[in-house]
Amino acid sequence: MYFQSVRSDRFLRLFLCVAFCFLSTELKAGLMKPESALARILENSSSVFQFYIELNVSVYDPEEFASLEEEVDLNLIPYEISEKSYKQKICFVRDEFLSIETVDLNGKALHIYMLEIGGNKFSTNLSDQREFSDEDVLFPTIMLYTKHLSLFKKSIYRYSIIPASLEISSQNDLVFYKIGSGNSFMKVDPDSFHIFELLYQVQIRGRYFPLVVSFLDWDLQRKVIPETTRFYIKSRLYKETRISSIQYSGIYSKRNSVLQKYKDLLPSRFPFSVSLNYGN
Repeated sequence: MYFQSVRSDRFLRLFLCVAFCFLSTELKAGLMKPESALARILENSSSVFQFYIELNVSVYDPEEFASLEEEVDLNLIPYEISEKSYKQKICFVRDEFLSIETVDLNGKALHIYMLEIGGNKFSTNLSDQREFSDEDVLFPTIMLYTKHLSLFKKSIYRYSIIPASLEISSQNDLVFYKIGSGNSFMKVDPDSFHIFELLYQVQIRGRYFPLVVSFLDWDLQRKVIPETTRFYIKSRLYKETRISSIQYSGIYSKRNSVLQKYKDLLPSRFPFSVSLNYGN
């Protein structure tokens, strides 16, 4: 009887805590406009002006056990395609320049992506063995590191997220702001204003499936870059990126090195598919 009473008391405290958080957040949501929330999100990352990141990327087969059209047990252990693992080197200067080199585990170049922020883009595959699309190579949280709200909105639109509405929502005792509508929106922590999930639709073989991008393990130094990012199609893991190193200085030399390395390719423009292909 005593233990039942203790459990009931703990449950009541948990319930009251969740209810209080929900009501408090709901009140704040009622006073906040979507644009104000977007500004707060950018405010979090305002200390990031430039960085050089190295990533390890693991690729999984979301259809190893069943096609995406079928319903499966969500507790299945994902099947990793270890031979498809690769690395990325990201050089970023806020509102100026972005380069993403994708290489295999032996350092062989597979793809290069370069962007003048708000300007020209160059993107091409460098190996006839594997093809990558924008969806494969881009590091989603890049969109957060800008001082221009208009650029942030443009990045959000890329995921079909229209930031015209903000509402309070909850899931598994977690209360969050939902910015967007329908099947395309982002989940935002109401206290830290971290985006912890992006949700949108992708088209595969003529059908649309829900895609979720989860941001985890925010870096300890500045708490604005997720060290782990997981990508799920219809709740099945298909890619995971893990940061192996972050550098915040000496970035211009990194940028110049990339430009020098690929200068012979830059005058050309190659056809480029934007379809999702699991980084194969």
